Amino acid sequence: MNPKGQVLISAVNNPHYRGTFQFEEAAKAAGYQPPKSYPFYPSAFPGYTHTMTNEEGEALSNHDTFATWVFKLR
Repeated sequence: MNPKGQVLISAVNNPHYRGTFQFEEAAKAAGYQPPKSYPFYPSAFPGYTHTMTNEEGEALSNHDTFATWVFKLR
């Protein structure tokens, strides 16, 4: 394992998604520091497509606020 490893997850930034994914609890259970979040702007990444985890379609057409959570190993 790389001691400087990190995981980045980009998702819709609203209470529903934060509660669904439980980022803080997941980080603790996996041995990561509490995640830090940063705004994510899909338009800054030409060719970016969003993948839904449980249905057809995409969040880009239904939401306008996204974030990237950065998880770093302890």
